[in-house]
Amino acid sequence: MLKLSASSDLGRNVLLPWQNDFQDLHPQVASRPQLSDLMANVYSDPVDAAFRYGEPLDSSLVALPLAMSNRQVLCASAAYLIRHGAPASPDELAQHDCLYFMRGVKTFVIGGASRVRVTANSRCALGA
Repeated sequence: MLKLSASSDLGRNVLLPWQNDFQDLHPQVASRPQLSDLMANVYSDPVDAAFRYGEPLDSSLVALPLAMSNRQVLCASAAYLIRHGAPASPDELAQHDCLYFMRGVKTFVIGGASRVRVTANSRCALGA
């Protein structure tokens, strides 16, 4: 039994098609994907491999690129921009409430070099 962990988006769109191909090539190996937007604890959760977007927060884990980069889009509703104003530069994102799918402080990487740390209002953080 090969136990795999992946975020729901990555699992549905990338891992499951790969799993089907893997099962065709290796029918003797059973696999069980666990799809969740909460990070698997590979030390205590019974998984053989965990697949996630980006770099792991835990520096003791080994991460290898397996697929294309995950392009993300930064957007805001018109109502939010009317209430809070539009950021004039990437650095101003730190003063805005951001939604993201994982817990904790997140970093936007802009242009491959510039990093802006953002936080989410606890009322709107997905997965919090």
